[in-house]
Amino acid sequence: MRRRDFIKLLGGLAAGLPPAAWAQRAGADSTKDEDAQAAIREQLIGSWELVSITSHYQPSVSEFEAGKTPRDFAQPYGPNAKGRLTFERNGRFASTILDSNGSKPSSDPEGAPAELVASAGTFSMYPRPKDVELIFDPGSRRSRVFIEIESLTAEELQFSTFGPPGNPWSSSFAYRRAK
Repeated sequence: MRRRDFIKLLGGLAAGLPPAAWAQRAGADSTKDEDAQAAIREQLIGSWELVSITSHYQPSVSEFEAGKTPRDFAQPYGPNAKGRLTFERNGRFASTILDSNGSKPSSDPEGAPAELVASAGTFSMYPRPKDVELIFDPGSRRSRVFIEIESLTAEELQFSTFGPPGNPWSSSFAYRRAK
């Protein structure tokens, strides 16, 4: 039994519902989430071409109090960035992003992206139906990242990344299905 189902069972017990009712309620929600995750996972499978990236910087409370403000970098990899993201049925993913102009933004060299970023690893649906956990293979700059799917159709994928607490950087991505 998953933790969330156990908590629902305890909630049903505390509410005074008969055991059959709260057990059925917990199981129904779990099955619904798992079905939604499976459908979204199936839609992700395949290859996607990069359309756009926007990086966001959200300062910490102390940075904000010191006068640092949130910033967006509309094209962190230049106006002609190229990229591909592939999800495989076996739970593997691969991603490449290339700044085709070879330029880096000069306004924030520490936070500037590399000219080429390539990564691979495994992915899983977690913890909500539209959240995906990417676990990078050893040797990558990061060990894991979570993405929240904002839009997913047969031809379009849009998502935002979010890292561990305290990480001030996030990014929004748009992809189209590769032909």
